[in-house]
Amino acid sequence: MAQDHIVASALAQSSILMSGSGAYIDPSAEKNKDLLSHQYCRGNRSNSIILLDKLSPTIVGSLFALFELRTCVQGFLWGINSFDQWGVELGKKLTTNLLDNPESAYHHSYIDSSTISIWKKYLKNKANNNEN
Repeated sequence: MAQDHIVASALAQSSILMSGSGAYIDPSAEKNKDLLSHQYCRGNRSNSIILLDKLSPTIVGSLFALFELRTCVQGFLWGINSFDQWGVELGKKLTTNLLDNPESAYHHSYIDSSTISIWKKYLKNKANNNEN
């Protein structure tokens, strides 16, 4: 169950970076962007999802080093705060939506098709691995 939460959280963050936060917040807040500007994510930001069949200590260490360096360098070069917590909070909301009822999540227009496709693939692989 903890692995489901981690994968759903990763997909939620990826979706927000791709689509932006406007689709996930109270529509009335759209009118007050100046008041909530620190809570907005524009979207159209590149990101990567990597699914692996197996992990080893070497692979995990390599992935951590890759993403830590990438995040720090890009933040520095682009002059942005790489560790903005509002994006994390928004991701937690979408993570809850994916975990609460995975089947009904497919029917919500605010969850993009890319995120749904990866979530379905993850659940299918998980089911196949549990059968073995």
